[in-house]
Amino acid sequence: MMAVEKCDVDIILLSSSFESRFDELENAIRFAYEKSKVVFTPGIGRLSNNHHVIGIHAASSEGESHTFSQPELDENCFSTLGISVPVTREGNVYKSGHTYAAAVATCIAAGFLRFAALKWREKSDEDRKWLFSTEGVRELFRLLSIPVQGSRFINPLALGRKGQGNIGDNICMIMELALRKGNGPRA
Repeated sequence: MMAVEKCDVDIILLSSSFESRFDELENAIRFAYEKSKVVFTPGIGRLSNNHHVIGIHAASSEGESHTFSQPELDENCFSTLGISVPVTREGNVYKSGHTYAAAVATCIAAGFLRFAALKWREKSDEDRKWLFSTEGVRELFRLLSIPVQGSRFINPLALGRKGQGNIGDNICMIMELALRKGNGPRA
């Protein structure tokens, strides 16, 4: 709760190693959600099943997961790069895991929200508040992702592919779509 009350963070990344303090964390997650903070966890364990958090599963750079597969698409189940993540600048050291994927997704969300804070000054406070909420970030991730193995693989690199326009314009378009899908502009 200190991250929310004293530091006024927008995003929190919880490690799955805190599962032993589940009841305490449930209260903290609820408190963060009520203050419109976005909470990420690795896509494993009890914390990732809380509807106030965004659980992230590990996937390869192509969106394939070796640990997660379900026959039907779950629109709230997200994955991103978390398999063979390069962790050093020198040498070939790679790590894999849901914790790495959750960190990557947190960075993606932070980048988009920072962009929104700088570029969306003309939007209403309610629009910005919604976009910075768990529901707003989920909608952004739905729009930035493709279905792979029953989850939605978050791939923001697709926004900057050659011949697809200016990346800044593409980000603005995605955020506008997210607002519309989230029941349109607010007051």
